[in-house]
Order: sequence, then structure tokens, then C-alpha cells
Amino acid sequence: MRGVSRNSLVTAQERLAGLVGDEPQVMVRLADELFATVGILDRQGALRRALSDPGLPAAQRAALAEGLFGPRVGPETAALLETAVRAAWSESGDLVDAVEFLAIQAVLAGAEIRGELDDVEDELFRFARIVVGSPELRAALTERGVEPGRKAALVESLLAHRARAATVRLVVQAVTQPRGRTLERALAEFARQAAARRDRLTARVTSAATLDPGTQENIGRALGAAYGRGVRPQFDVDPRLIGGVTVRVADEIIDGSVLNRLREARRALAG
Repeated sequence: MRGVSRNSLVTAQERLAGLVGDEPQVMVRLADELFATVGILDRQGALRRALSDPGLPAAQRAALAEGLFGPRVGPETAALLETAVRAAWSESGDLVDAVEFLAIQAVLAGAEIRGELDDVEDELFRFARIVVGSPELRAALTERGVEPGRKAALVESLLAHRARAATVRLVVQAVTQPRGRTLERALAEFARQAAARRDRLTARVTSAATLDPGTQENIGRALGAAYGRGVRPQFDVDPRLIGGVTVRVADEIIDGSVLNRLREARRALAG
């Protein structure tokens, strides 16, 4: 988001922060209702445009949202939607993106209240790795012809007793409402939001073999010093690297693998 939409999202986030208490179930209900709203707005373009139309007075947009959603949602959701539709958005799609973002934040807030935020981040990362490593599973979860309910049921059966409820809720959202994203991208985005709640970055560290705990700890400290803030490393193994490590932080990649050094040597010889 840019400009006016970004400012509006900040306002909506502040309203959400004011709704967060010490009852995780309130956040669960809020998230579910917001996710359902996202589905409606994605399907109904005319409604989406009306609720974000700068030509309509804010009070009129709020009244429209209240009439449509008020009877179906709790007071927290109604208050948050009112804040969102009264705000100004550069594009109608920005409003929907903001509502989904708020829903994700509500899920994570509930996990944070339970002390499960770190677990949720790790579980999202691990499930993304499973999807990447299993083309059959990925096809089952992303096939357009499969009903969303069947996909959700598959996720719930796979993660039952293996992941936190917040993780399951976020994976179901990624699978049933991809909104133009790949499954891997959606899961990575949700994990980044979990990390951001701790004001820290997530680094994906890939090595040719499993790193011992001392090395992992040293890498975490070095990354924190390099970026000047908390960095949570997530470790993966890829034998193709031969040796060394690669580190990905957001869009930055640090490739210190033996494989990369061999490639650079070949390029130098070819030149």
C-alpha cells in the first residue's frame, strides 16, 4: 500500500490494538468474521467499490457496512469495519487487503495472549517446507476445482494435534482464499507478520548439513548485530549447497555456500 491507504491502515491497526484484551476467543471470533468479510468483498466488486468510494460521504459508507454486516458480526468486528470503511483508500482492493491484514493480526494477537506466537511462526514455516517438498499435497491444496471446504478439511486433518489452532486458521485462510498469491507466498507473508509483532526480522538460514546449536546461536547473534534489531533465524537443510550457508532476510539474500563460490569461480574462468 502507498500514501493514503497506508495511513488508513495505520488508523485501523490502532483501532484493533484498542480492542485487544486478555480473552483470546474474542480475537478468534473477530478474525473469523473479518476473514468472512474478505470473502464477501472479493466476490462482490460493486459492494467493494461502494464501501471505498471517495465520492460517498464516510457516514454513508459506514451506514452501508452496518446494514450489511452489523447483524452478522460481533461489536468488535462492527467497530473495526466502521473504522475501515470511513477511511480513505487509494484503490478498492486496498480496503480488502486491509481487512485481511487486520484478520491476520487478530489471529496473531490471540496466539500472543496464549503465549503461542513463536510456535505459530515456526509451524507456518515448517508447513511451508512440507508443501514445497510434496508436489501431491501442494496440488491437492491449490487445485482450483476442489471446493474450499474440502481443502480446509484436509488442512485440519493434517494439522490436528500437530499445530496450534491459530496456525490451522491461518493455513486454512491461505488455502481457501489465496487472493492471487501462491500458497508458499501466503504462508511466508503470515509468518513475517508474526515476526513483526515482536519487532523482529525472520531469517531463513539454509545449510548443507544440520548446524549444531552453538553455530545456530552464533548465527542468530551475528544477524541481530548486522541488522540492529531482533532476528529470528529459521534453519533448513539443502545438501546441494555442498557447504557453507545461505541466508534470506526479507528480499535480501546472502549466499555464502560452497556451491555459489564454485559458480563464481566458473564465471571468472569463463571470463
